[in-house]
Amino acid sequence: MGSASNHGNARKAPLPFLPSPPIAPEGLPASDLTAMVQRMIAVRPTSGAEALRALRVAFPESPLNLRVAALDMVMRRHAG
Repeated sequence: MGSASNHGNARKAPLPFLPSPPIAPEGLPASDLTAMVQRMIAVRPTSGAEALRALRVAFPESPLNLRVAALDMVMRRHAG
């Protein structure tokens, strides 16, 4: 077992910087992503959960990573 002072030093260590993944997952159709972004702009969800739920209803066959990528695009657009 380590001493209490060792645990304090571990908390002070900086967290590593991890860049975010590309906006659109590779291999997925950009047209689907565009349609999802347009849908979210039209629906104007008030939360991420509401946005993902609306996308799941509107695009039931689309994979989750594509729906999350669409949400990410909308969030980046509104943040900038």
